[in-house]
Amino acid sequence: MKECQNLQEFLQAFFPENAELEGFRKRLAADATPDREGLTEALREPDAGEQIRLFEGGDAAGLAAARSRAYSAAFYDACFPEAGSAEQALSRERLRFFYRGAANERYLLAPGVYRTGEKPEDFYFHELQVRCPAPFAGRRYLEKLTYMQHYGAPTRLLDITANPLVALYFACAAEPDCDGKVIVFCVEAADVAYASSDRVQMLSHLPELSHADQRHLEALAYRYMLRPGKFPQKSNQKYDDAVLERLYYDIQKENNAFTRDIRPFDLLRPVFVQSNQDNPRILRQDGAFLLSGLDTDEADSDRKLRKHVLKELRIPAGCKAAIVQQLERVNIHQASLFPEPDTVAQYLRRK
Repeated sequence: MKECQNLQEFLQAFFPENAELEGFRKRLAADATPDREGLTEALREPDAGEQIRLFEGGDAAGLAAARSRAYSAAFYDACFPEAGSAEQALSRERLRFFYRGAANERYLLAPGVYRTGEKPEDFYFHELQVRCPAPFAGRRYLEKLTYMQHYGAPTRLLDITANPLVALYFACAAEPDCDGKVIVFCVEAADVAYASSDRVQMLSHLPELSHADQRHLEALAYRYMLRPGKFPQKSNQKYDDAVLERLYYDIQKENNAFTRDIRPFDLLRPVFVQSNQDNPRILRQDGAFLLSGLDTDEADSDRKLRKHVLKELRIPAGCKAAIVQQLERVNIHQASLFPEPDTVAQYLRRK
């Protein structure tokens, strides 16, 4: 991990070099050649209930390894549906880059709901709407999650930014005794979704489901992930699985144009979301989100999100305060990124 001790060094280091993109392509290509037939059989053998029992009983090491390899293979297929290999794709012109600053370099890449020891997602989703109904009234599901994230509730959203200097600020503004880092994400521009996309709507409805139902769908998605096509359906087009059918029905209530085209892998992989710039904080921070799919735990979230990481830049603890001062000279500071009156007032009092 390259180290940056001041703003100038960071500006020289954050931009992706051709060698780094080539290394990123090679890492993806290495995921393209597992024994897919064997993996499909390994994931099909235990049904969804048995998979859950294995994980809850601590006996899932083999199954977890098979899931990891299968996810890597499906990720490669999703990234390069037409190209013969990663080397034929991922040209710089087709890519977008996002950034995240972490004040502690040891933090795993995981949204709040998958942090170790956190309460179930549906608890926060339902309790906040019961106790604070007015702000949620009339909002679409992604907007509800964004609102919850804004006020500190754990969600399946992970904040990222299109501005590397904003990420550098967040890497330096807290935990002064810990090294921070800036994470550089790489994604095909065509894979960046908007709030209206089917994948975003599908994943933003997952908080409606109980923890048990989410674990059931996760196991079901892995069983069918490497098989061609969609989830099994009945002759009347309804899904064989009752939990999946209920998810589809919930999505249809918000968007009656949503079709029965839920793909197993799309329930598991995160999506980069270019959020609407209708929130002053999101606008000031050039904000976007990573919206996670169904993950087993914090480590599983980290493993999936790291497939999009191009590189990381370490910020030494002893350099944080000086870098914050340097960023202030280019108008990157607490008051510019958090435009709410109380935060601006705090900034002015300390100035």
